[in-house]
Amino acid sequence: MPKSDTYAQFLRQFHIERFHKSDDLRLFHEALALRIRVLVEQEGFPLDEEPDNHEEQAIHWVVREAETYAVVATARIVQLPFEKEDEKTGEMTAHTLTLIDKLAVLPEQRGSGTGRFLMVALLSHIRESLDSTHIAAIAHTKSITFFENLGFMSSKRYTPFTTVKEGALLMERI
Repeated sequence: MPKSDTYAQFLRQFHIERFHKSDDLRLFHEALALRIRVLVEQEGFPLDEEPDNHEEQAIHWVVREAETYAVVATARIVQLPFEKEDEKTGEMTAHTLTLIDKLAVLPEQRGSGTGRFLMVALLSHIRESLDSTHIAAIAHTKSITFFENLGFMSSKRYTPFTTVKEGALLMERI
């Protein structure tokens, strides 16, 4: 089946939504519940990090099953300011790191393309609307290959600007 047919079929089965917490608190709580179920209960990340201090500024995303309208995947985009030394002038210049994190996909949806569908939407949004040249993702160690297949590689370049907990890795999009 050609990719466009596969994508069209996926769109018939799933819907994707993006929102800010302040725009749809109910949907935020659905996304948060999924994050707790996957990231805390299944992956073992600390409950006290859900939610965190980036929720208000983040662009949240969910993938819903078309039939049941249940949230089956979620992630968010957070933009973090940082300064970088210009190699030619030595001056510090302001930049923005666009960070994809809190990616959670229900176990029964893994391997179905749901996570990839969500990540492609996030990356398209970043490219079209945020115009960011510094893109990174926090990947759980079990999902490193998934991120590598999307053009990410292991990086420590942005670790001074974001927190990466044990069991996760910062990956940069090249």
